[in-house]
Amino acid sequence: MKNILFALIMLQGILLSAQDPQLFSTTWYLRNIVVNNTDNFPPVIARLEFYDSNPYGISLGICEDFYSSQLTFNNTEETFSIFGGWLSGAGDCNNQTFETYRLFYYNFYEGNESMPFEYLITQTGNELSLIITAGNGDKAFYGNTMLSTQEQSKLRITLFPNPAKDVLMISTTNIESSTVIIYNMLGKEVMTAVIDTNLHQLNVASLRAGMYLIQVTASDGKKQTFKFIKE
Repeated sequence: MKNILFALIMLQGILLSAQDPQLFSTTWYLRNIVVNNTDNFPPVIARLEFYDSNPYGISLGICEDFYSSQLTFNNTEETFSIFGGWLSGAGDCNNQTFETYRLFYYNFYEGNESMPFEYLITQTGNELSLIITAGNGDKAFYGNTMLSTQEQSKLRITLFPNPAKDVLMISTTNIESSTVIIYNMLGKEVMTAVIDTNLHQLNVASLRAGMYLIQVTASDGKKQTFKFIKE
């Protein structure tokens, strides 16, 4: 009986400490943050690392800055919880577009730390993918390699915050100028704007609460359409 009890205790200890080693041995590069089913692609390289220490640690990196905290794992549910506050490198990006996204990236974790985060690692060939799901259903997608310059150039437009209350920020990369048209869900045009900076502040305070489509047309004629929610 004692041997059985000892074996159960040992097995429980193994389960409580058996995180996927790839979680700690990999530098994860951000691909996308999906908030309320809306893509928010990074305009700059953003990283995530986990530390197999006591206690465990998590560190976010973007530009020359870092943001780190402590965490605990629940391996029976493949979740982790953040605790102990955040330590910042007190750096910035020296670029308004990147700096705004830096704060948006950090807030995905800090703003949702009251509930556990789920994590899932998948592998296709040599490519690893990590999906982290916050308690509110928002998701952050990572890979184990940096995007090539060509791939990064496709990620040209980012909208945040989403939902938006009074102001919607539009961040563009590799676009000299563009036209923005907002449609309600009946297809009616409700707002237009011209963007000639990398970071544009769009006043949406006058719009009624609900879901909208926003179409961004670059000077070369290429278009992208996004959904956003007005609170």
